[in-house]
Amino acid sequence: MPPSNAKARLIETMRALLRRKGYHGTGLKQVLQESGSPRGSLYFHFPGGKEELAAEAIHSGCSAIAARFAGLDLQRGPGEVLEQVAAIMAAELEGSGYEHGCPAATVALEEAPFSDRLQEACLTNYQTYIDLLCRLFEPHVDDAEAAREWAFLVLATLEGAQLLAKTWRSPEPLQIAGRRLRTMFEARQGGDRVSKGDS
Repeated sequence: MPPSNAKARLIETMRALLRRKGYHGTGLKQVLQESGSPRGSLYFHFPGGKEELAAEAIHSGCSAIAARFAGLDLQRGPGEVLEQVAAIMAAELEGSGYEHGCPAATVALEEAPFSDRLQEACLTNYQTYIDLLCRLFEPHVDDAEAAREWAFLVLATLEGAQLLAKTWRSPEPLQIAGRRLRTMFEARQGGDRVSKGDS
């Protein structure tokens, strides 16, 4: 059964606020106001309150991640795809006035060490990225472990570049990250495949 409109509005509003304000900067009163939902609907759908709603908002981001990759031509090779992903992230961030970051990143920094529910939600979010990146790399490297190592390197680089882009209020860190990731992979590819030792 699909979620009710009220539940979906609460989740999407919470996700947007987490991107802009982080976990501690987001209050339930603001979530209710911006979603146009009555207080009773919040606790009906999320009896665990703010923590449960935040976890659901982070989980909902996995669909957005998958959609981002679904729109890419993965046949062009990892280097070009990574540069395009970085460019998309830069454009989204610049378009938001450098307000919108990764909701999982803000929650992971603030609350994941103290909440099993939020830690699990952040882990699921990042694992979605890792799985998609592994599928991108696997046809071009020697084994699954090499693909996994490249995936973690890319995710760490792009997440860090996004943080720097917000700090500098400039797309440049993400643009540089995209170019350098592409250059690094293509240089190490050696014209064919990348072994685990080269990653």
